[in-house]
Amino acid sequence: MPTSAEVQPQSPSVTPPAEQLDKSKVAFTVATVEGNCGADDWAESFEIPWSKFRASLIESVNCKAVPSAGDIRELVCHTMSDVFVHTRRPSRKVLRTVARKIVTKQPSSFADYINGKMVDDGVNSLMLMLESKKENLNRQSRQTSNADQGISVKKTSKSSNNSHRVVIDDETRSKMEKTRKQLIDYYTNRNLADQSDIERCMLATYPYQRYDVNNDVPLRELFDKWPFLGETKYVLKHFKYYTTVDIDSVLRTCISSKCNILYSFMSANTTTTNTVVRMMERSAKPQWPLYFLPLIMAYFREDISHLLHFSWYAKQLCL
Repeated sequence: MPTSAEVQPQSPSVTPPAEQLDKSKVAFTVATVEGNCGADDWAESFEIPWSKFRASLIESVNCKAVPSAGDIRELVCHTMSDVFVHTRRPSRKVLRTVARKIVTKQPSSFADYINGKMVDDGVNSLMLMLESKKENLNRQSRQTSNADQGISVKKTSKSSNNSHRVVIDDETRSKMEKTRKQLIDYYTNRNLADQSDIERCMLATYPYQRYDVNNDVPLRELFDKWPFLGETKYVLKHFKYYTTVDIDSVLRTCISSKCNILYSFMSANTTTTNTVVRMMERSAKPQWPLYFLPLIMAYFREDISHLLHFSWYAKQLCL
C-alpha cells in the first residue's frame, strides 16, 4: 500500500468525447470561414459598369464635381444589378470593396461634404446605399416569388406584425444618427444649407427612415425626427427610390384626366358633396384637381381635416 507521502501514478489523459467534438466544431468553423473568404474573391476584380451610367454623372466625375442625387441612385441601381450576377447576398465587406472602387475613380466627386467641407471619403455612405438597394431588390424578388406561387401573408393582429419589423444593427444606426442630426441642423438653418448636401444626407439615411416608418413611429414624432419627410419633394423622392414609380407625375396625370368624370358623378348623384362641388364651380378648371381628394372624402363622409395637405403639391397640380 502506498504511504501518504507517495504520489499515486497518473493514468494517461484521455480527451473526453465532448472536447473532441468541440475541436471538430472549431476545425469545421475555420474551414467554413476560409471557404467563405474565397467565395468573395471576385469582388477584387469586379469592374464598375461605368458605361451604363448617365452621361451627366460621367461628366460630373470628369469635372471633379459632385453628381446629382438622381445620378447616384442610378449608379447604385446599375452597380447592384452587376453585383447580383455573382451573388444576391453580398457581404458588407464586398459592398465596401465595390464602393471603394467607385470612390477611387474620383474621390472629390463621391466624398461626404457638410457645408462645402469634406468630412468623409464617402465609401461608407455609398456602401450603405448599395446595401439598402440589395435589401430592396431581394424583397421585391421574394414578393414576386410569393405571388407566382399563390402565397399570401395574413396580418391577423398587431402582435403578429411585430415579427416582421425591420431590423437595423446598432453600428449602422449609430453612423446614420450622425447624418440624421446633420439633417436637423440643415432644416433649422435652411437658408445656409446646400441643396445637394440635403439630398445626399437623405439618400444616405433612407434605411434608417424606412426603419422608423415601418416600425410605426407616430407621425408627429416621425416629422420631428425627419423634418424633411414633412415636405412633399422628399416624400416623393423617398417613394420613387424604393418603388421606381414617379407617383408625382402618375397621380397628377390620373387626377387631371378624371376630374370632369368625378365632378359629373358627384354633382348629379349625391348631396353629401354639395359643399365641395359648389367650391369647384366657383373655381377655374385648372384648379379642380385641388378638390379631387376632398371630394372623395366628402362622398365617403370622411373628415376632411384628417387630410394631410402639402401646399407645394397643391400648387404643382395647378400648373
